[in-house]
Amino acid sequence: MNKGLTFLLASLLLLSVGETRAEEPKSEKSDYRSAFIKEGMSGKERRQAKRDYEKLHKIKTGWNFGPFPAISYNSDLGFQYGALCDIFYYGDGSQYPDYRHKFNVEVSRYTKGEMLAHIFYDSKYLLPGGMRLTVAATYLGAQMNQFYGFNGFASPYNYDFVTKKSALYNPSFYANDRKMVRALFDVQAPVSKNFTVMAGVTFWHFTTDAVQLKKYRDAPSLYNIYREVGLIRDNEVGGSHLDFKIGALYDTRDHELAPQRGYCFEAVGLVSTDLQGSGNGFYRLMASWRHFIPIGGRVVLGYRVAAQETFGNAPFYML
Repeated sequence: MNKGLTFLLASLLLLSVGETRAEEPKSEKSDYRSAFIKEGMSGKERRQAKRDYEKLHKIKTGWNFGPFPAISYNSDLGFQYGALCDIFYYGDGSQYPDYRHKFNVEVSRYTKGEMLAHIFYDSKYLLPGGMRLTVAATYLGAQMNQFYGFNGFASPYNYDFVTKKSALYNPSFYANDRKMVRALFDVQAPVSKNFTVMAGVTFWHFTTDAVQLKKYRDAPSLYNIYREVGLIRDNEVGGSHLDFKIGALYDTRDHELAPQRGYCFEAVGLVSTDLQGSGNGFYRLMASWRHFIPIGGRVVLGYRVAAQETFGNAPFYML
C-alpha cells in the first residue's frame, strides 16, 4: 500500500446561482440603518421602514430554518428515517448575506441498524477580533461501507459481484462494517481583508470489520481477503487519532456560499498522532485552488484543483 498517496483532482462545472446583491454588504450597523432611517422618524416609522427595506432588498433577519426529511429504502439496510436541518441566525440583517451563526443537525437511522448523527456550528461573530469558530461532532455507523481496495483504478473490479442477475451477486464483497466518531474544533483568524490563518484539532475513533449483516456474514469479501494476506494489518482495523492542523487561506470570492466571481487558495499542514501507540502516526500536506468566473446572466464557470501528499504510516481506516 502506498502510504505517500498523491492525487490531483480537477473538476469543471457550470453553476446556476441565485441573484446576489451587486453592492458590497454593509458590515456596520450604523451604515445599514442609514439606508432606511431618516431624521425625525418615530420608532414605529423606523420599524416599518426597516421592514420595507429588508423586503425590497431581500434581506434575511432573525432565525431561518431549512428542514428536510431523510427517507429512503435500501434492500440490504432497510428503511431509512430521520431528518436534517440547516439553521441560520442573521440577527438584524446588518451583515447580510453573511450569517451570524449557522447550525446543521442531522439524525437518521436504517431499520437494520446503520445510523448517522451529526451536529455542526459555524460563526464569525462569537469570538472577538472577527475570528471564525467551527465545531462539529459526528457519529457514523456504516454497515455497508464501500471498499474497492487500494490504489484506485489499479485494483481489480468484478462486475459480477454487483450485478443482480449474476450467479456471483454479492454486494458485500466490496463493502465492510465501519464505525466512526469525530469531534472537530477549528479557529480562523483574519490577518487582512482576504488573508486568513487557521488552526484546529480533530479527534477520530474508528473500528472496522467485515460486513455483519446476517445474510452476508459468511459471504466472501475483499476486506477479509486483504486481512488474510496482510494488506490490512492487525493494528489497522481500528484506532484513535488526534489531528493538529495549521494553514492559511487567501479568498477573494464575492460570496462564500454562492460565489459569482473571485478565487480561493487554501494550504494546510496536518500532524496525526496515534493515541494507541500502534505506529500509525503520519503527516499530510494539502492545497486547493477554487476559481469562479462569471460568464453572463446567472451562469458562473467554476473549477477546482487540489493536491495532497501523505508521509508516514497512515492506517487503512484513515485513508
